[in-house]
Amino acid sequence: MAYPPHYHEQQQQRYSEYDVTAHVSPHLAALAEDVQRITGDISRPFRKAEYTMVLQQFDMLMASSTLEVVAAMAVECREEMRELDSLGHSLNVLGPDFLTWRLTTPQGRAIGVNGNYNLPKPSTVSNDAYQLYVLEQRIEHAWGEVLLAAMRQLPDEQEHHDEIVNDFERLFERCSDYLRAMLQDTISTVHLLDVTVMDATELPTQFVVHAALVKHPPSNVTALVKFIQYLKQRSIPLSLAAAEQLERIYLRFMKGRAAADVFESVTAAGVIPLSVRPFAMLFNNLTDANAVLDAYDLMLDYSIAPEASTLRILCKQSRMEYAKLHFTTVLKSMTNTTSTSHSHSPPPSPPPPHSPLASGGAVAVAAHTNAPTITTASRRRDERSYFAQRIEWLAERKPKASLLEALKVLHRAEVEGTSLQGDTYIMSALLRHYCRSTTPRRHLVLPFSASLAYRPGPVSDDVRLTSDGEAGGNSKGHPMTNAFDFDFDPTKEELLEKEGKCTIMEELERPSGAPTRSRGGEPEPEKGRRSRPPPRDPYFADSSEEGTYILEVLKSYGSYPDNNVLQALSAQYEGQVPHMEIVASVVEAFFEGCMASHGAMTPVDCRFLHALGYYYIDNRWRDRAHHLVRRVLEMFYAYCVTFRADLGGTEKWFSYFAVIIGTKTGPLDLGIGLFAASIALSDKTVNPKVATKLTAKRDSSEHVIEVLSELERCGWDYHRILCCDALMLEPQERASAGKVESAAGANGAGARDHRHDRGTNGSGAAGEERLGKESIYTSAGQGPSSYSNSHLLSARPSLVTYMYVALRDLGVDKKTADWLRDRLKAARQEVLTTKRAR
Repeated sequence: MAYPPHYHEQQQQRYSEYDVTAHVSPHLAALAEDVQRITGDISRPFRKAEYTMVLQQFDMLMASSTLEVVAAMAVECREEMRELDSLGHSLNVLGPDFLTWRLTTPQGRAIGVNGNYNLPKPSTVSNDAYQLYVLEQRIEHAWGEVLLAAMRQLPDEQEHHDEIVNDFERLFERCSDYLRAMLQDTISTVHLLDVTVMDATELPTQFVVHAALVKHPPSNVTALVKFIQYLKQRSIPLSLAAAEQLERIYLRFMKGRAAADVFESVTAAGVIPLSVRPFAMLFNNLTDANAVLDAYDLMLDYSIAPEASTLRILCKQSRMEYAKLHFTTVLKSMTNTTSTSHSHSPPPSPPPPHSPLASGGAVAVAAHTNAPTITTASRRRDERSYFAQRIEWLAERKPKASLLEALKVLHRAEVEGTSLQGDTYIMSALLRHYCRSTTPRRHLVLPFSASLAYRPGPVSDDVRLTSDGEAGGNSKGHPMTNAFDFDFDPTKEELLEKEGKCTIMEELERPSGAPTRSRGGEPEPEKGRRSRPPPRDPYFADSSEEGTYILEVLKSYGSYPDNNVLQALSAQYEGQVPHMEIVASVVEAFFEGCMASHGAMTPVDCRFLHALGYYYIDNRWRDRAHHLVRRVLEMFYAYCVTFRADLGGTEKWFSYFAVIIGTKTGPLDLGIGLFAASIALSDKTVNPKVATKLTAKRDSSEHVIEVLSELERCGWDYHRILCCDALMLEPQERASAGKVESAAGANGAGARDHRHDRGTNGSGAAGEERLGKESIYTSAGQGPSSYSNSHLLSARPSLVTYMYVALRDLGVDKKTADWLRDRLKAARQEVLTTKRAR
């Protein structure tokens, strides 16, 4: 079942601006205490069938001045109260819209909490009128108990019965449909409705149903189910007050082993549970530990938050250590919250998550800037680990469970009060187990509150059966769009860049028939034109779309991937298509989280990007590989310059990753330029693997060979590289330095370096200076490799220029490239200063 666009917005308009907690004036609060005391004195003996005592307490009620005050104030607010009557009639517990309202609004979730079954307060009703309506309803129900006591104690005193009803109607100046229904001479609930309800759409119907349940409570589950079926057959609404009475009735039947059967029968008939009371009965009577946890999951699916008493029962009934630890943790958290709420007003119930496209960044900032204490963070990890464990358990017990079934844990954690901000446990479990291309694309909808995973009950996969049956051609019954905007167009699938070719310049430089090189530099058989991937299923999302959906939903809760998630998924999905697209989505979400956290998150560790980089390389997606490097560099810039945050040592792993991308997607000068960028980032980026990568691939360019030779002379040492004039100075700078050294009797090394620059004149130096600032290629149209140019430069640029041009070719923004250039020059000056000081 998929909801149409703006469905929930329409529901919000229908039940708009409700406020469960209204401000109570001191005068009304005092009246409420008196009403509660007097009506309680009537209800207690009525439940014990002490009808004589009930009639005596009724005399006390009639003599109370509070009754007259409440009645007089209620008469003045009668117009506003009629609006509440209309609202009560529209909130039909058996209706198809009620469950959605119950699950997705704070007002709906408040129903049944701590015994509260009052109607939500519309914004058009004043606080005083709302409170008087509640008091009047309470008095009317107590009056009904008095009427029933009189009818049972004195069955032949019809005039006395009429007098009781007339007294109420005279006092409150309105007709009481609730009491009039009780006056009817009937033998069952169905009989009472048959003789009383002529039109189910009339407002009094809600009071008649409640009166029928109070006067003729069904004697067993079968009679109760028949009554519910009768209501549905005649489209008679079940109000909140009647639903509470119905719940009280079937709770009496939930004893021993029959508890689960009774609960299943009632819910199957269409009555949803509204409080923890039915589940408390289940927890007390179920003996199987897994059944207890399943019942707890179902309770959360109905948006019923656990109470302290419920958690104590679960702690006793849970035989699984991880579950007992979780319930104990939640109970402690609830106790701490309750103790602090005495001095602070309780916050409103959190609304369901909305589309992360608008709110995910703000949530991430709040999640990472409000740093919790170590104790709180540890407790949150324990709470979230329970739900991650439930996902693992579901994957083992039900291997064919759908993604939507697993995503129910997010709603459960939300209802329980477990924060998902900064979660990685649940994210990792979902991405590792439930990206299997089995979810209908139309079910991947946002906001998450519109998803089938946000509703109780199993998620049926009926679309699969229908699509299989219609494989012959008829596809009109399967929409190809969804609220998440996963568009399907078989004519616009991604084309491979340079499909069938090698890396950018190897095709031009390699002799005919020469083999390509694998990622380790060893020859491998030449690859032919890569076959196109199989077409996507028009109805079911592929694994990458499922992974993207998981990430988008979790971002709406303020959860972003971290290096642990990236490492686990890279190891699991390395080389698998299309699962590596999940890793690509994780990386993008990771970058987004880093930026949204303003540097509070640990940045991306490039060690865990190798698998994704090789995935792009193997598929010849040069632009995507370059985009990956560009995002890393821009992230480093944001952390160091914008956020003034610590990189946490992640920059030292950039060099090997960058050299892999540089040497596999372009000429060696691209790899050398990215190697220079790694030197600018950290003094701990040089490692033997980098030298191996750069020297494994040979190039025909004389300048590149000279750069590698200089690097080898420096032993690939960070300090020696920065001190080397042959690497760090521009051609004109080296020429000037060589003339000065010659005039001063420079040594052989200086003369040798000067010979590298022989043949340069004034005009050539000026041209090289211009090229050094702009590009190491003679023409932008001939790039990105200098060896494809027919006119090679006459002098070798510095590592600074190699780096700057490489960054420009990767599309790195200018401010990041300038920052790296300045860092590289500053690092050289620092090393030279230290060397002179020695």
